[in-house]
Amino acid sequence: MRWDHGSNCVSLESSNYAHPGNVWERSDFLIFLKSSQKCADIDESMVDELIDKYEPTGVKSEHRLSLDGLTNFLLDPKQFVYDHRHREVHQDMSLPLSHYFIASSHNTYLLEDQIRGPSSVEGYIRSLRSGCRCVEMDVWDGPTGSPILYHGHTFTSKISLEDVLKAVDEHAFVCSPYPVLISIENHCSIDQQTTMAHMFQSIFGEKLYIGAVDETLDDLPSPESFLNKILIKGKKLKDETDIGDVSDEDEASELVTPEEIKRQVKKQENDQASKSPPSADQGSQGATAPQRSSGSSVPTKIDSGSHNKKIKLSVKLSKVVNYIQASHFKGLDKSLNHETKYYTMSSFSEPKVESLMSKEGWKFVEYNKRQISRIYPKGSRIDSSNYNPVPMWYHGSQIVALNYQTNGEIMDINNGFFNQNGRSGYIKKPACLRERFLAYDPSSTNTRGVPGVIGRKYTIVAISGQQLPKPSSSTRRSEVIDPYVQFTVYGPGMNNLTFKTKMIYDNGFNPNWNETFTFEAKFPEVSLVRIVVFDYDRLSEDDFIGQFTVPINCLMPGYRHVPLLTKEGNIIEFASVFLHITVEDERINFKRTEDYRAQNRKISRNIPRELATLLVDIEGLMVNSFTLFDNFYHSFSELRKSLGLNQEASIIQCLKSIYSRDPNMKIRLTKTETNEYLIETEIGDKLESNRSINLLRELVNQCDRVSSLSPQMLTALEKATHNCRNVLRLNAKVLNSTIGSSYKLFDMAMVVGSVWTQETRLKETCVEVQLTLDLVSNFIYIYIYLTFIYLSYSTSYDTPINGCQSDPVWA
Repeated sequence: MRWDHGSNCVSLESSNYAHPGNVWERSDFLIFLKSSQKCADIDESMVDELIDKYEPTGVKSEHRLSLDGLTNFLLDPKQFVYDHRHREVHQDMSLPLSHYFIASSHNTYLLEDQIRGPSSVEGYIRSLRSGCRCVEMDVWDGPTGSPILYHGHTFTSKISLEDVLKAVDEHAFVCSPYPVLISIENHCSIDQQTTMAHMFQSIFGEKLYIGAVDETLDDLPSPESFLNKILIKGKKLKDETDIGDVSDEDEASELVTPEEIKRQVKKQENDQASKSPPSADQGSQGATAPQRSSGSSVPTKIDSGSHNKKIKLSVKLSKVVNYIQASHFKGLDKSLNHETKYYTMSSFSEPKVESLMSKEGWKFVEYNKRQISRIYPKGSRIDSSNYNPVPMWYHGSQIVALNYQTNGEIMDINNGFFNQNGRSGYIKKPACLRERFLAYDPSSTNTRGVPGVIGRKYTIVAISGQQLPKPSSSTRRSEVIDPYVQFTVYGPGMNNLTFKTKMIYDNGFNPNWNETFTFEAKFPEVSLVRIVVFDYDRLSEDDFIGQFTVPINCLMPGYRHVPLLTKEGNIIEFASVFLHITVEDERINFKRTEDYRAQNRKISRNIPRELATLLVDIEGLMVNSFTLFDNFYHSFSELRKSLGLNQEASIIQCLKSIYSRDPNMKIRLTKTETNEYLIETEIGDKLESNRSINLLRELVNQCDRVSSLSPQMLTALEKATHNCRNVLRLNAKVLNSTIGSSYKLFDMAMVVGSVWTQETRLKETCVEVQLTLDLVSNFIYIYIYLTFIYLSYSTSYDTPINGCQSDPVWA
């Protein structure tokens, strides 16, 4: 079958699928789906269903697929580049709130810049309906006794708090049922604070969570426990019997110089000189356009000057705050030593968090595992520009607040990232960013061996474009665009890596590029790729046509269409880019053993003698675990490759693929005198031993080795961990500066335990492991997982293992 570039497709002449004529047989299509599209869990009956759905010609009755049918299949949105499974809530939502990234807006009431722009309830409606789960309110005394919102000390217009709360109440859970956090910046008098608290309760009613904090817990409740609830983030009185003083955490403490504001205002006036003046109703209900007399001075935010600045707080307002308590930041060491409460959180300006990340990155990661941090733009961004949120994400910060009103590259990244997990506004953080004692140092570009992180190599071929429109600014009817595609990768160690295709002259209908772009994503879970189509312009800046931003771990392998979005995020009808994507896991090798020993020597020079001795004692155990895991992973990876499956395929999917070759196949498993397992396939009276079966046998033998060695390793690990904890407890002060490196002690349990995302599912579906040592329980999970795999092969099966399909471990 030939596949013409101009028909949204690509020529496929591989002997794997080639068939005389212009149609594919059922078997050809099945091979294409498995080997190219990496559809692991598919059989011939499913292929027949696809042919029935997409084939428009008479060959459908013969279970064959024509070019038109294949084109229809690939143009189905479920076959686009974005893995459609991520468009539904699929992550575990029962973990603590601090274990999730939360979609967050800064100064949500503003529609334009931070100085003169209008305020509107529309900002809250747009944000909430796009999946934002944390909105901000700067609340000030209103002239009529009712609080108002606006950007203090600026010319922004003012809107009623009551109107905003009614809009939030109406739209909070339209897009997502998970909790909405309202970040309050309180500038009100006591009377109007009390009025504010009454409004929260009367307008939100039962949606407002007013329960008391459970002091017996050591972690925040989960998003699941707060379904359809609104939580207030604000200050809390220690004694709620009377009005009291609390520290002022006003973002206005970040000084913006009058000269800077004057410069920005003058720039805006010049930019708008040729435009018509804004209409009087540019704000929202009750909003008035800002008025400025010729003699007025330019307002500025006021520097608080001292962390000791206090404000009065109403008892009523204090009582609506519970699990999200704003607190002055007391340093990372106090948090790591659990001298702070798990339900307190701090806000950091952009420059402050950049300093923390550069100087104490690993400590900030540990802080974010237990407590919530909120990041907001620096005060000089008075044009409502945005900063890159990706570095904050891979340091574990949950609330990275952006100016949602400013379209462009950064909001494309934010929107693309939070499209995951059904646009719920909550994305579970990777294991090394949420589990305590999992070592991760963001300053290192080498993530090999980091628990739970497997790097991947991506090869993207930009094949062609389809029906690319003219730029929205184009005024010439006869103009034809000169398109090219730009790929930019964001993530740890990527440095916004960019690749551009060649430009195609005068062809927006079906341009062909056929150019290849390869990159390695060291940490795919917090990396994204932005795909942008531009129209080349020799005389000025290239014109934006459309873009699509997708998290790396949501990329679908194979031949995929990329839909294009406008700057506002709307779909450009019929326009797309056609790609081919291949994904290859980073190979795990034994260099980690050498790295571990070198790290041991480095750590030993900086820690107490008792702990250094333990490092030597545990080294053999660590090396054995590396060897076990590497052997198992290599066997599993090779089995998947031999079956044409992607590296996320489960054991059950591998078995189904083997059985799909012949529904009458039997697998026979026997143990030899040397305690090695032998696996053969039986088809009638014929025995076969092909490469996949040999790899399956090797995998079973690896599982058997883990099964036999795990008990003694577990006992040794428990003893070593217990001893380590005693030493750590005795030398806590000495270790404050080196504890990040000493976490390498726990690599063994984490490398073996947390690479597999099934540990939570195992806890729920296999066995309840009630152990006080987190490290031991992580090791137990992988031990149980491998044991289940081993046991699953100890019987001959006449049919695929249907009994395990409902078990999430095997999904």
